[in-house]
Amino acid sequence: MDLLLVQAQNPELLSRCLLVRRAVFIQEKGVPESLEVDQWDRLDGPCLHFLLQVDGQDAGALRCQWDEPACVRLQRFCLKKAFRGAGWGRAALDQVERYWAGRGVTEIRLDSKFEVCGFYEACGYARVSDVFLEADIPHVKMEKPLVSH
Repeated sequence: MDLLLVQAQNPELLSRCLLVRRAVFIQEKGVPESLEVDQWDRLDGPCLHFLLQVDGQDAGALRCQWDEPACVRLQRFCLKKAFRGAGWGRAALDQVERYWAGRGVTEIRLDSKFEVCGFYEACGYARVSDVFLEADIPHVKMEKPLVSH
């Protein structure tokens, strides 16, 4: 099975990203839509949106925003339940990291739900904050330096 990272460069692909996020964050996790969808969920904004496909199926989504000239903030990273536990999350992060390292980015930052920060730690991310609440959910700030490929 193959994983493909597709940058959403048209309204149809952005809509598919948002459908995946809706399924995971709103329907499954119970995050209010008013908190999950925001002003950055558009093609002409500061974020790049990506769809993750496994064998042609829309399996996950994420968006990235420039945090500093050589740093990107990974946001809204999710996989549909059917694709979890099979290594697709780690494979997706690897593709995202290679994508950005190839564009001169030297660090990725993210705010992880505390309950899944172990996943990010296993992928080489380090906790750099105490626990804080975001959307009434415990989170921690995490970072990972990138090496050029």
